[in-house]
Amino acid sequence: ALLRYGRLFGFFGDGNRDCVDDDIDFAVALPEAAGAWPVFVREASMRLAGRGYRCYVGASVDVVTAPPGRFDQLFCRRLLSGGEVLCPLSFSRVPLADAPALGA
Repeated sequence: ALLRYGRLFGFFGDGNRDCVDDDIDFAVALPEAAGAWPVFVREASMRLAGRGYRCYVGASVDVVTAPPGRFDQLFCRRLLSGGEVLCPLSFSRVPLADAPALGA
């Protein structure tokens, strides 16, 4: 968040608030081609599984029941002796021109 906003608090493109904490926020630019998100989910899941994570896809009821009814979340977790590591990923389509610049 410090890189994105240059301060402790800021807003995501969807209006949700963001603050500096103990997680890592990143964005991935995918091609506009149909199926880019499912391909990314498959590749990310396979690579995380190779590191001991178990991954699941999901979506809110509103997203799944609205046409075309797709999943927009990937949730991966790994159990460690001292606890667990969570890796939630979510997909939102934003035109590249509208994506916030780092430090903006």
